[in-house]
Amino acid sequence: NFPRRPAMLARAANRPITSAKTMQLTQHLDNDYAVRGIEAGLLIILGQTRLPPYTVSARGLNFDLGELGVSSVTELTAAHVAKLLVHSPEVVLLATGSRLQFPNPEVRAAFAGYGLGLEVMDTRAAAYTYNVLLQEQRDVLLIVLA
Repeated sequence: NFPRRPAMLARAANRPITSAKTMQLTQHLDNDYAVRGIEAGLLIILGQTRLPPYTVSARGLNFDLGELGVSSVTELTAAHVAKLLVHSPEVVLLATGSRLQFPNPEVRAAFAGYGLGLEVMDTRAAAYTYNVLLQEQRDVLLIVLA
């Protein structure tokens, strides 16, 4: 059972990413791989603005998605799911840019086959949720595709 998202996160999911300024998310998370801010819709991790595609978790930052040929939600397939779940996360978030873009049903079914739901969010909401789950010491994987 996953805890409910705070109301702030639910509201953030409905806002488009429009700010050209850097928005600070947190300064007090102990994990190096926390999202420190958002600049022009891109996440700031390890002091640098990161261009998608990539995955990030408490264990590290990984750019293998590009090598797998995945740069958008439509390119994500069920065959990619096993490679994404190599560290067996308990929660998977999919950041899809300024608007929600859902993967095809076979991808969601592949995650379900591993006993995981796939939470699809705009990038801003995904960043907030990722940091909250990191702070709770949950094993979370953030997939950033746009």
